[in-house]
Amino acid sequence: MWIDTHCHLDAPEFGLDQGLAVQARALAAQRGVGRCVIPAVMRQNLDTVRLLAYRLGDAYALGLHPLYVPQAADEDLDALDV
Repeated sequence: MWIDTHCHLDAPEFGLDQGLAVQARALAAQRGVGRCVIPAVMRQNLDTVRLLAYRLGDAYALGLHPLYVPQAADEDLDALDV
């Protein structure tokens, strides 16, 4: 089984339904993709990523992307300490 390790299915340009469609196409392509990892990029999408991964039966990674670190606050790091 292949794992796609970087799927931003929570991205606004997808919308929830399109994220589901992308995942369905990956699984239906029968190329061995059996799971996706949905990464969070900032504190504001931690819960969205977690819930989407649960809904899809996928995995998730919580963190702060380097592009978003300049806007991050100490509380954002605290949110990751779970």
